[in-house]
Amino acid sequence: ALEIASQDLIAFGKLFLPGDFGKSESPPFHYEIGDALIENTTKSLALILPRGSGKTQLFKTFLMHKILFKDKDELMFIAWVSDNHRKSILNLQYIKQHFQSNEMIRYYFGDVAGEKWTETDIVTNTNQKLISRSNLSSVRGENYLGKRYDIVALDDTESETNTVTLDAREKIKNICL
Repeated sequence: ALEIASQDLIAFGKLFLPGDFGKSESPPFHYEIGDALIENTTKSLALILPRGSGKTQLFKTFLMHKILFKDKDELMFIAWVSDNHRKSILNLQYIKQHFQSNEMIRYYFGDVAGEKWTETDIVTNTNQKLISRSNLSSVRGENYLGKRYDIVALDDTESETNTVTLDAREKIKNICL
């Protein structure tokens, strides 16, 4: 089961995150996205999908998979950027909660928590660092132990509050009245 999960993101989700992946059958495009995410030759990937298509869940699963199945001695530095501080904290909280209390993860991978375990930054016991930021804070220029980002995930970074000018919002408000 562990070997299958290491090669297949959806299988990993079904085995280790059944509360999320057991709700319904994963559509075929989830398998395609999962394959693209864990393919070692993928350098950049843009997923433009409608709300409710599961892109955030897929990415949470991918980040957990990447951290848990990393090559031995590989140091990783990952940033996850959301459109606001609250969402960025909730995304990281999901991952932390599974690393801390998911019985399957703890059985196969042990205690993942490392030296830093805050609401916006974690460092695992194998020195993998994951930070979560809103688009209002900069991730530019950060490094971890002399290393720049391996992965920067931009998840729903645009919202009504940061893409529309005040003039445009006033016009929309007046039209709706």
